[in-house]
Amino acid sequence: MKLAVEAVEICAGRFYYSVTLDVFKTCFTMLVRGSPTFSKMPVKELVSIIESAEKKNQPVGLGGIALLLEPYLSQLKDGSFNLHRNAMFLFSGGGYSGLKGGMVGKRIDKPAFVGKIGAVFGVDQKYWRTNITDVYAFTETPEIYEGYWDSDLGDFMFEVGPGSKVYIVDPVTEMPIRQGRGLLKTINVYESGNPSASNVSLVQMDSAEIFGINDGFQVTQFSRVSRVAGASIEGCAYKAVEIARV
Repeated sequence: MKLAVEAVEICAGRFYYSVTLDVFKTCFTMLVRGSPTFSKMPVKELVSIIESAEKKNQPVGLGGIALLLEPYLSQLKDGSFNLHRNAMFLFSGGGYSGLKGGMVGKRIDKPAFVGKIGAVFGVDQKYWRTNITDVYAFTETPEIYEGYWDSDLGDFMFEVGPGSKVYIVDPVTEMPIRQGRGLLKTINVYESGNPSASNVSLVQMDSAEIFGINDGFQVTQFSRVSRVAGASIEGCAYKAVEIARV
């Protein structure tokens, strides 16, 4: 994660965090409740940053957990900006159900959410597919599955790259299926660099729907990813509860 942030900072030139650690309050709260305290960027500051970039005709990228952007969107009016193709959005980590690890927020209706992004930031619908994207990934493997917005589906469609094999399997038998929904199974021999590593073959407690498949049961496109009911929240999302308090 640290390497990814450092790479973005180098490529973007100017990089802002909407959520930052409040050092002084954390010194106190760590003693009282054993957890850090975070500060959230005021919406006025966010608006100021975007307006500055808009005046200079500079590209603007917003990303992270959708649950953290949604409160900002609810405070912004349609037509607040006219960024057109200069606005790019990249989400990761899911959370559209209103839950992300221990974070509890408002359930996000994806078509309404994407439509609101377009209306607020002035992004024409013809650019939603390329400028509003999502990433599906998990800590056990470096493989990343990029998803583009599909207006007909009303969801993100994830593509499987050449470095990975994906199967949708029956939750009970773990056998690959050809259509419908099931658990995501990934095989990432090339990405792991070690064919005998424990993270080469993984079955996630996430369900997904098949939208593209070849003759060998290998999925080429999948969508509608959601956490299986009752699955553990531990993992990369576990500490998201901390930033939900801001």
